[in-house]
Amino acid sequence: MFARLSNMFGANENDEQGRSSPSRKADSRGTNLGGAFPMHAYNAPQCQIDNSGSVLEKIAGLYAERLMSDIVLVVGNREFPAHRLILCASSDVFQVMLMNPRWNESREQRIVLQEAAECVEVFELFLRYLYTGRLKVSHATVLPILALADKYNVKDLIETCVKYMKLNIVSASQQNYLIAWLQYTLTCGHSDISSVCLNHFKWNLEQVATHEDFASCDLDLLTTVLAEHDVVVHDEMTLYNIVVSWLHQQAEKLMSPSPVSTPGEPPTGLSSYIPGPPPSNIISCCKLHLRRDSSTSSLDYIDRMEWLTYEVMKFVRFPMMTPRQLADLLLVPLTIKYKEFFVTRMAIGMSFHSGQWERVKEIIRDPEPSNRLLFTPRLYTAEQWSASLSVDDLPGLPAYHTRTLVFSTPASASELDCDTQLEWIVELYPKGVWFRKFYLIVWQGTVEVPEAVLRTVRLQSRQRMWSMQESEWQC
Repeated sequence: MFARLSNMFGANENDEQGRSSPSRKADSRGTNLGGAFPMHAYNAPQCQIDNSGSVLEKIAGLYAERLMSDIVLVVGNREFPAHRLILCASSDVFQVMLMNPRWNESREQRIVLQEAAECVEVFELFLRYLYTGRLKVSHATVLPILALADKYNVKDLIETCVKYMKLNIVSASQQNYLIAWLQYTLTCGHSDISSVCLNHFKWNLEQVATHEDFASCDLDLLTTVLAEHDVVVHDEMTLYNIVVSWLHQQAEKLMSPSPVSTPGEPPTGLSSYIPGPPPSNIISCCKLHLRRDSSTSSLDYIDRMEWLTYEVMKFVRFPMMTPRQLADLLLVPLTIKYKEFFVTRMAIGMSFHSGQWERVKEIIRDPEPSNRLLFTPRLYTAEQWSASLSVDDLPGLPAYHTRTLVFSTPASASELDCDTQLEWIVELYPKGVWFRKFYLIVWQGTVEVPEAVLRTVRLQSRQRMWSMQESEWQC
């Protein structure tokens, strides 16, 4: 803040003295041309004085005691006396708003700020930060504070909020804040935190789906997750049940008397966080990445639920379900309700299991993006597709020690290839890997590879195909 205040008022004190009193400058030999100071003063020891903390406390006192304020910010039903100088030094947006004569706010003493309800509740904390640089944030307050920091372009506060969020992803998920954090950061372009939130969502889908905030998940966000191959879930039937649960929650929201957002739009809570356009020609950091389909706003409840079901269920990979699971779906009420849609998708799954490869190729060549994803498995944790590896007494393990696990999985999700197995050998190095010195012989000559020790966890896997018919190993 002090640097910005100095820049706002022009040159520093030394430059002003240099221009106004040239006779007091010393020559290259150290002589005092002006004679105003004794010669030994130039050789006196220097002492660095730092009372910035005291100065900061004095500035904070101006806010706490409402002294010498020259502007009043009206937010909601509250009025906040403030100082133009502090606001301009802390925020580029306030600087344009209050110093540019083309804006009416630059000539007014009372300015009304339109803020979302969540931001109104934390505006006092935000304003105090501009004066003191101190702030206490929590899972409940960090998002509206970040929205204010984005709107008024307070860069240091943005960095602080994003860092807090990145360190508290797990607890935020447990306290029903993950979806709101993810949707806001995606919308406003905070890619660092949004990628961390998105990964937690994908890799803990079953846990996230049990929390209350899962109902507020936007359609486009959910379909984005469902389109990913690295979703960790027990099996595809489990994922199907998660989608069904989300649809039930959307039906309850549509039936509620309170207004609901159009499917495909950010939910009400998120849209209220999105910062509005700043004054002048300053470019807002907010970029809306989520697709909006306003054509559904006029549809009634039945049509909207049908549209939602089709939009989300087309990303469920029915070919990855077993034939028995596909048969069980015929008795599910949702399948009976939208029989034509689900029977078509289930028929694709049966074509895959029965080896109708021409039909499979035809579906893959379909221009619909979701169809090309149907035959790619996810990261399933069912016993058929995975195994657990535990490391006992980790502190007592010697350095560079390895734990090995061998397990088998089917070579394909297709029922036709159930006899073909893949064997997996997993080598885990919990306390690093030691690569000894060796020589690599290549066609140009011999290359010496030096010794290296990696102090990170290393996971290595090898897969081999075991053919029951040939009874021999095939790499």
